[in-house]
Amino acid sequence: MVRNNFDKSSTGLNVEVNICNDLSLAQINFNENIEEFEDGYYIYTNYNNLKYYYKNIYKMKSYYTVSMLDINDFYDIDINDRRTKVILYRYLTREYKILYSDLKDGYVTDGYATQDMLDTLLDTEYSLVSLEEFLNRYSIPYKSKFTVLDIRGYSQGDYAQVIIMNDALSTIWGSEPNIRELEQELTHFFYDAPQSVSITINGDEFISQKYDGYYDNYDKQGFTQEVMQEFSGVNTKLLLEILNDLVPEECTEWNYIILKSTE
Repeated sequence: MVRNNFDKSSTGLNVEVNICNDLSLAQINFNENIEEFEDGYYIYTNYNNLKYYYKNIYKMKSYYTVSMLDINDFYDIDINDRRTKVILYRYLTREYKILYSDLKDGYVTDGYATQDMLDTLLDTEYSLVSLEEFLNRYSIPYKSKFTVLDIRGYSQGDYAQVIIMNDALSTIWGSEPNIRELEQELTHFFYDAPQSVSITINGDEFISQKYDGYYDNYDKQGFTQEVMQEFSGVNTKLLLEILNDLVPEECTEWNYIILKSTE
């Protein structure tokens, strides 16, 4: 909402307060962090910093052939171990109906049941779940490099599954991702809008450092204190009276556009 006291300009202070939830910025944040994969699955790109690390997910989506070595993009597995290699070859030949001779160099060649491969990969809840179950069944040691997070909103049907590449995030951030904090951030991207919190006094605009661009942390008293410190040179008693009148208790009204998924 935008409120002003321009009809009270005789006070010598023209104050305009802009406090609202900004769906325009929400759309930008969503587009720069979330990319739809398929069938309700999304990829977290972290402001497009992670797109390189999903290259083999895009291979699957684009119906390219998949290398046996691509497995290590999703799991830490010693595929040079003889027992592991034999089991993985059997998995590929059985599940994808590909001849063993075409796997001798560890690659799947063009022309051999590529569509069958992808139908199998995408037949379960998520492409790699079936492989993970296989690894568990045959007691092959592995460490998953990805996590599938369930993101829920505020209404029935508000649900999405987001693929997170843990190792990639650790590389970029320099530390292990905090899954609980990441779930909260993703929930904001899908179902919330950041706050737009600013004030203009006699033509001088001040954008809140505590609340503008953040989610769900707006506080009237805290913002009022920010403004009083920023404009300490004006009539503080008069300004406080005006702020008490203009600054809303909550940041609840929405503006701009309806949030939608990227193409």
